[in-house]
Amino acid sequence: MAVKLINLQEQERRYLARELHDELGQCLAAINAVAASIAHTADQQCPALVEEADHISRISQHMMDSVRDLLGRLRPAELDELGLSVCLNSLVESWNVRSGGKTHYQLSITGDCTALPERLAVTLFRIVQECLTNISKHSAAANANVALAINENAITLTVTDDGIASQVPPIGASGIGLLGIRERVIELHGRLTLTIAQPHGFIIDVELPILAVAKAQA
Repeated sequence: MAVKLINLQEQERRYLARELHDELGQCLAAINAVAASIAHTADQQCPALVEEADHISRISQHMMDSVRDLLGRLRPAELDELGLSVCLNSLVESWNVRSGGKTHYQLSITGDCTALPERLAVTLFRIVQECLTNISKHSAAANANVALAINENAITLTVTDDGIASQVPPIGASGIGLLGIRERVIELHGRLTLTIAQPHGFIIDVELPILAVAKAQA
């Protein structure tokens, strides 16, 4: 049941992202363009309207930025268009910007991401997304590291932080998202390991077999 729910959520996210991009995104871009045109015309014929037109333009630009951020969380365009590596780099960089220097996020990728089956790429992105969200909300970490290693047979993903964790939380702990991570890993016949770093901090290790997923998706 949990696996079906995760798959349905992913389908819904893809649909919502497409609709937001195609409908709302284009409408906001049109509003911004019209506001710029009004400001240009008003500058010559009615200068008092220039400030109002600029205000509309600023609001529409802010909404466009918000929609872009929401699209990134729902279904990053880079995941389908440019691949997992670009998408993960963008995700980690966005968290560095959000943290304002409170937490330093790093990413290392070993191996080739380009040939991964879609289900694996989406799963890896969602797991990293959830891990970084958890680190931001709960860890009070100064440093967080995402390490992804890919070979012919399997993928290893390790997410570590030097936060305040001193014991492994229950999988179903409220607000932590570990249950969703576990269900995604189980669906792809993988293995999830949770440990505490020394002297404190949290380590999430995920191993996923490539061949089993490729056969299931074929």
